[in-house]
Amino acid sequence: MMMFTLNLNAQVAYPIPHSNASWGQFLGTGWVFGPGFSGNTHFFTSEGYATIDSVQYILIQGTSPNSYIRQDSTGKVWFYSPNDSTEKLTYDFNAGPGDTVMVWNGWEGIALQGYVEIVVMNVDTVLLNNGETRRRLYINTYDHSGGLTTWIEGIGSSWGLPYPAFAEIIDHNSWLTCFTHNDTIKFGDVCNLVLSTKNIQSYHAAQLYPNPNNGIFNIQLPKRHRSQFGAGFGGEPDLIVQNIHGQILYQRDVETTNGSVEVALNNIPNGLYTITVRSDDSIYNAKLLINK
Repeated sequence: MMMFTLNLNAQVAYPIPHSNASWGQFLGTGWVFGPGFSGNTHFFTSEGYATIDSVQYILIQGTSPNSYIRQDSTGKVWFYSPNDSTEKLTYDFNAGPGDTVMVWNGWEGIALQGYVEIVVMNVDTVLLNNGETRRRLYINTYDHSGGLTTWIEGIGSSWGLPYPAFAEIIDHNSWLTCFTHNDTIKFGDVCNLVLSTKNIQSYHAAQLYPNPNNGIFNIQLPKRHRSQFGAGFGGEPDLIVQNIHGQILYQRDVETTNGSVEVALNNIPNGLYTITVRSDDSIYNAKLLINK
C-alpha cells in the first residue's frame, strides 16, 4: 500500500464529516425521460474513524464492501478499498479554474470504476440550507457523462459521493438528493426519493453562478436537458423566482439552445430566494442569495 503523510491537526475549511453524516443518492434504472424509469434512494453514511496500516480513514458504509476515505490538509480526498493496495485521489476541493485533475470515479460496488480526467470550469460559493456557505467547483465531464457536475467542499459531487465525475451509464442514472450532518439537512430537500413512472418529473439542482450575487447571474442547465426548455410548462412560465414565503417575485419564459440563461433581478432586494426552472418533463431547483 502506498503511504501518505497525514497531519491530523491540519485544518480544512469544511472537511467531510467523519461521523453522523448521510448522503442520499438516487439510483434509477432507465433514461431520465425514457419509458420505465424507476428507482429509489440509497444512503451512504460516515461511521467514524478506522486505522489501516497506521493511516486514519473515515469508514463509509453503503458500498460493497465498505469504503474508506481521508481528506488531507490540502483539500484532497483519497479513496481506499480493501480490495486494492493503493489509495486513489477522488476529490480535490482546492482546485481552481482551469486546473486538470485525474480522479478515481466509482467506488466499490458502483459501476464505471476507473480514472477520469476532469477540468475545473469555474469556482464560486453555494449557500446551504442551514446558512453555511461552501466552496463549489463546476466540473467539465461532458465527454464522459453528458452533464455538468459540481463539487461542494465537505459534501462531494452533485451526482453522489462515489461519483466525482460521473452522471449516468447506459440505463442507470444517479444524483445526490440530500446531505445531512448531525440530523440537519444541509443540502437538498428530497432525502427519500422514490420514482416509478413512465413520465417522471425529475429533481435536479440547477447551477447558478455567481452565487451569492448582486441580482445578475447565470443559470446553467445540464446538457442532455437543454432542448426541453423554451416550450413552457403546461402554459406556465419556465422560470420563477420566489421568496421564503412562496410569493412569486419574478417569472419569465426561457429560450435557450446552449443551456445558459442570464437573469437580471434589478428590483428585488437582498435576501434568500428559490429559483425554479421548468420544462415539459423536468424541474430544476436552486437557492439564490442576493447581496447588492
